[in-house]
Amino acid sequence: MAEETMMHLTIDSDMSTRKGVHADMALLAEREGTVRIDFISADIADDEANAKGVLTSRVYMSRKDLLIFRNAIDEMLVRHSDQENGAR
Repeated sequence: MAEETMMHLTIDSDMSTRKGVHADMALLAEREGTVRIDFISADIADDEANAKGVLTSRVYMSRKDLLIFRNAIDEMLVRHSDQENGAR
């Protein structure tokens, strides 16, 4: 059995990256095992109900990493839901 080692990760970012971006929707596409996630912010619709979207961020992930990410989101939502139900 392989011995596990602890990795230390230092993340550096500029102020605008740390502020984040808003997205109204996410579009997913897969090609050759890599998933592309486009985060879109919708603009205000005109009089004819036409709106334009702005690509605010694009993320590439492997299917494996996307599954890990999905599981982390699911766990966070369950914890948040449990906290809301416990506060009632």
